[in-house]
Amino acid sequence: MASRRSLVVIVACALLVVACTTKGTAVDPIAPPDVFASTPTIGKFSPATTARPVPTRPPEIERTEILPVDPLTLQPRPGYDPIPMGDWMWGQPSPDGGYLAALVGSTRGTSEVRLVDLANWQVEGFWAQSPESGLLVTDDGTVYLAGSGQFQRLRLGDTVPEEVARLPSGFQPWLIGPLFDNTLVTYGTTFQSGESASIVSIDVTSGMMTEIELPDVRVGPLNPESDEPEDLYVNPFPVFDTAGNRALVVHGDEDVISEIDLTTGMVSRREFDAGDLAGDPTTPTLERSASVSPEGSILYVSGRKMTGNEVSGESRAVTIEPVGVIAIDTATWEVRSQSDEPIAHIMLSPGGDRILGWGFSTVEGDTVYQADSSGVFVLDAPSLTVLSRHHADEESVWYTSFSFKAEGDIGYASSLGPEARLEAIDLTSGDIVASVEGGDNLYMIGSIGVLHADAGTFTP
Repeated sequence: MASRRSLVVIVACALLVVACTTKGTAVDPIAPPDVFASTPTIGKFSPATTARPVPTRPPEIERTEILPVDPLTLQPRPGYDPIPMGDWMWGQPSPDGGYLAALVGSTRGTSEVRLVDLANWQVEGFWAQSPESGLLVTDDGTVYLAGSGQFQRLRLGDTVPEEVARLPSGFQPWLIGPLFDNTLVTYGTTFQSGESASIVSIDVTSGMMTEIELPDVRVGPLNPESDEPEDLYVNPFPVFDTAGNRALVVHGDEDVISEIDLTTGMVSRREFDAGDLAGDPTTPTLERSASVSPEGSILYVSGRKMTGNEVSGESRAVTIEPVGVIAIDTATWEVRSQSDEPIAHIMLSPGGDRILGWGFSTVEGDTVYQADSSGVFVLDAPSLTVLSRHHADEESVWYTSFSFKAEGDIGYASSLGPEARLEAIDLTSGDIVASVEGGDNLYMIGSIGVLHADAGTFTP
């Protein structure tokens, strides 16, 4: 729903998760795109040899569990005990797939960070931490946290986090990128006079912090002067290009990309022509979604745009629709290809040859709310030719995340509807090859599954 702030980012991993929450409470399990493309493989897991590994300080209710699954059938692998992960969780694996760092919460509002050794299938450590923190875990099990005004580091064996640097006053991290030569980069917003975007880089060796302000990137209410408690938001979208040592932020209110050189701190304004997908130039694209190719040469951009704003007396009804997908050459900033299919959110496969996409349109106002889903698409990249489309007739099914098997031959689509559902899609044929249902939400992070304790088992 575009009337609330939402940064929509979708996972590039291959670990199955059934994210579980109290019924009626939405928890977004989506993780940053193109950051953790290297994921665990089946051979890295060893069957459990001990009793169920419950942490010594669990939250009051452990409604969520993780377990390894077969990446092709989506069925739990035999010989493993599930690991409980609180009432809700979201997490990231290390680049080599050896560890999983997760933010785990309880119904009482408390939360903690847990580090899971995936090879030995056990919890290695847990630390109390604020629920808004972003996190990243390295191959040696070191966890970096950004939130509550601090950038912290947790090492195996530590009992408390180590402060690496102070974040700028009021800075709220939205997305943490990978390490760039011992420098960690995060995108976020600052609430001082209004809301502004910036890139913060931190040298994890020296603790030196640098903030790159992005005054041209508009973020926040579409109408800042509105007295309404909840207004439409403009949401830009950041991606990190590790090959080019840069960050790219797609603006929400105009067809512009801010290119940030992470070596020099220079910010360049790059305009692109969205053509027929731009629609009415007087209305902004409220939500953006983007992915960059592995070598950084192509930026794929999608989103949702306000296409109607009907006012009758004191009532208003706003129509917001998908804008399709375009492929932008990041050397010339020219559009190479485009698709006008009803797609708003995209995820690029690790090899850069396939895109999973989904879109939805809404009509929302004081007395009306209607939402229609367009189903899930498999696109060839960079041509943006549609290879397959599934569930186009299921208008009430909402996709929460996309992810990929490490080899890039299988994609995963998680959705919510009458039942939470996770599907494995063959990216060569575009066919759905496996499907499971159960819990409040199912999604992939590497080869681990998360299952709601009250939901029984996966249903093939």
